Amino acid sequence: MQVKTLGLLTCMLAVVLLLPSACASQSTPTPTPEPQIQLVRVVDGDTIIVNIDGREYTVRYLGIDAPALDAPFGEEARRINAELLGQRTIRLESDVSDTDKEGRLLRYVWAGGLMVNAELVQRGYARVNPRPPDIKYEKELFQRQTWANSAKRGIWKIPGSGSVSEWRGVYIGMPADDVLAIHPKSEAIGEPEVLGTDAEGFIVKWTYPGAFLILTRWKKDGVECYRVKEIHLVP
Repeated sequence: MQVKTLGLLTCMLAVVLLLPSACASQSTPTPTPEPQIQLVRVVDGDTIIVNIDGREYTVRYLGIDAPALDAPFGEEARRINAELLGQRTIRLESDVSDTDKEGRLLRYVWAGGLMVNAELVQRGYARVNPRPPDIKYEKELFQRQTWANSAKRGIWKIPGSGSVSEWRGVYIGMPADDVLAIHPKSEAIGEPEVLGTDAEGFIVKWTYPGAFLILTRWKKDGVECYRVKEIHLVP
């Protein structure tokens, strides 16, 4: 009986000693490395060029529109955009769409722990322009815009800018009659003026008290749809 017990203990000890080497022989999963993103150039207030793992991409900020470079606050918007990015680690967050028709990446841009899209809106250097289905942060962006508008920061210093603080950017599948209710605080003056065409449809000008809009109008399944391209404030 003592011999059998000793033999059993010897076998168990051998198994225990072999376990570490058996475990060590198993391969450990290697986590996928984060892409290396480097800022190449700040184009304007809502567009940048980045290098991702050796390849350059143009990134269009989701959910916002900054002034054009030749418009009031355009250069300031580009400068603030560059300052926010600084030397911080850049992270790109997608929504539903990956790219636009120009092939630009559509992203929420994070610099460190700061979402640059939202910060530009809060500082008054961009307007909210949600483009469904990419509306992940729509509520937060509008909250920040409301604050910037009330504080008269950046573009909201322009006389009359507050009258268009609730414009929405895209109206897919919206009946034509409802275009009169795009902005709840004003009514359109007259009928839209057709200016030409683009890849989507007709380019039209619609006049409102305190502003006029340049929109693209097209039909989807027989329904009039609109995309706001530009907002021009009228003093």
